[in-house]
Amino acid sequence: MKPIVLLFLKMFLFMGIFFGLLTGLIDYLFDGTYDLPKIIFRMVFFGGFMSLGFGLSQIYGLKKIGVKEFTADNLSVRQTRVVLSNLGIQDLVSKLKADPETQKLETAENGNLINFKTSLSMWSWGEKVTIHARKVSDTTTEYVIESRPKMRTHMVDSGRNLRNVMRIEELMT
Repeated sequence: MKPIVLLFLKMFLFMGIFFGLLTGLIDYLFDGTYDLPKIIFRMVFFGGFMSLGFGLSQIYGLKKIGVKEFTADNLSVRQTRVVLSNLGIQDLVSKLKADPETQKLETAENGNLINFKTSLSMWSWGEKVTIHARKVSDTTTEYVIESRPKMRTHMVDSGRNLRNVMRIEELMT
C-alpha cells in the first residue's frame, strides 16, 4: 500500500473510532441509549473529514518545502538524519545562534548534545530538536539530527519537523 494511503487510513481509523466511541459513551451516559448505526455514521463522517483535512494539510506542507515524492519517512512526524560535517560542535552552535530561524529557539547544550524546543503556535504544540555529535576523525564530525513533536499523539505536522532537520543540515554545509 502506498505511504500516503496508509497515512489517510491511519488518521481515518484513529480519529473516526475515537470520536464515534466518545460520542457513543456520552449518549449512553446522558440518554441511556446506545444507537450503533448512529455511532458508525459519526465514525465514518468525522473520520473521513478529519483524515481528508489533516492529510491534505500534510501533503501541502511537504510540497511547500520541496518534497516531490511521498515516502513513509517524509510523511512521518518524527524526522531523523545523519550528517557528516567539517564543522566542530562549537562552530555549529555559533551558526545556529546566528541563524534567524534557529536563534529564537530555546537552546540547551550539554557536551556533545544540543537540544532545541520550539514554542506553541497555531500549527503546532511545538517540536523537540536534538543534535547528537560524534567525532569521526580530526576534521569530521557525525551529527544525528532528530526533530519530533512535543506531543506523541501528533499524526501530522505539515512538514515542520522535516523543515527543522533540513534547515539545520543546510547550516552545516
